[in-house]
Amino acid sequence: MSEQTLYLQEKFFSYGVSLALILLLSAQGVADAYLILGHAHFMMTVLYQYKRGRIDLRKLAFYLVSFIVIYSIAHRFPSHFTIFVSAFLLVHVFTGEARHLKLKFTLPYLLLTLGMMLLLCTWLMRELFGPVINPHHLLPSLALILMAAIILSLREQATPKPEKLFVTLALVYCFFLGLEFLRIRPKSYESFGFIVIAHYLSTYFNVFLSFKQKNPQHARIFFLESLGVNLLFLLGYVLVFFAIGTNNLLYDYFYHPISFYVWTLMHFLTTMDFAYYSESIENRYRKLAFLKRLSSLKRPGTLSPDP
Repeated sequence: MSEQTLYLQEKFFSYGVSLALILLLSAQGVADAYLILGHAHFMMTVLYQYKRGRIDLRKLAFYLVSFIVIYSIAHRFPSHFTIFVSAFLLVHVFTGEARHLKLKFTLPYLLLTLGMMLLLCTWLMRELFGPVINPHHLLPSLALILMAAIILSLREQATPKPEKLFVTLALVYCFFLGLEFLRIRPKSYESFGFIVIAHYLSTYFNVFLSFKQKNPQHARIFFLESLGVNLLFLLGYVLVFFAIGTNNLLYDYFYHPISFYVWTLMHFLTTMDFAYYSESIENRYRKLAFLKRLSSLKRPGTLSPDP
């Protein structure tokens, strides 16, 4: 099976299932799926970092201090913290896609990410603070961003054919622009959830496939681990909302909406690959010596079969 066919299958699977969840579930149902799948995704990443010996006492101490600080800030400024993490979430997802395909996160990708960040965060701000900004007034600027990204992408390619990931992101971008043009503004859990749930599913699909190609036994182990971790957080959700209630530490630290965003930001910190970001722009800004120092940092490791 060709690489192009596998890529299309993965995208149809991840975005198709994500869109089905958005359409079939209520906004609260989407939020719950987002939360359960998200915690499992975070835990699987930590599990595989631990398996590869990439977590030591010094890192654990750093993670603990970071969690305490972030948790305090998040619960003090919940609305602002939600907007910040939601915006950074798009960068995490799209750079993760590019990194998986061994692509550099160049200016065209950055423009698409910033455009989607602007639109989706404006929708989110309207939910949190009221109609302070009319997203419809942003449409001309967002269209110009899209055109600039397309032109730059075509200029950067050796052939007129754009990269498949760029096409995917451009289509998602156009999808959201179309919704705003029709004044259809989904809830934040639905708009961000569409992208992020697809990211979770895409990660499972790609990692399982990579394991299967290298060692089918490892693929089976990964499948069972993924299933078990997701069931664990589903069980926790059932306990909190259908048995023991929300007046407990399990809810406060895992299933409270703001606490979920705390864990999301912790996931970003524990998987941040400074070397990848610096390599993506190093060719344009070679004189910045600190970028080369970042490139030499040890990669933190993500949910990936590669050592």
